[in-house]
Amino acid sequence: MKQRHPLTAFYIETLLMIIVFVGIILCITRVFGRSRQQSRDAQQLTDAVCLAQNAAEAFSAAETPEEMQALLEMTGIAQPAADGSGLTCLFGKDLRPSEDGDYLLQMQWSRPAEDAPLYAVLSVSEGGQELYSLETAAAGKEGW
Repeated sequence: MKQRHPLTAFYIETLLMIIVFVGIILCITRVFGRSRQQSRDAQQLTDAVCLAQNAAEAFSAAETPEEMQALLEMTGIAQPAADGSGLTCLFGKDLRPSEDGDYLLQMQWSRPAEDAPLYAVLSVSEGGQELYSLETAAAGKEGW
């Protein structure tokens, strides 16, 4: 009878070790799952910032909205606003204009006064959620 107790203690110890290892594996799996989601979010934000930055540079460099579309390779793909004060365009994951892209770039520009610079608000969204927004201004935009 004394020989059964050490064997029972071994089984209990083994069972407790298995429970601890399973708990550790579950925690590590959760950590890796969160890090993957954070990595995906960081990639989306990086893409959105890059798109907005490119659009802001094209806005600053172009003399007309058509020239800006040519600089961004959006000619024929971008949809101008009805009043001519902005445009929208879809971009794919490769950050190139696409008819069925994932990222939506929206640009709205306005001039508050006759001699004031032209102001623009650029926003990038994905799936209806705004990822990034940028405000910029440029002087000498008479063709807008």
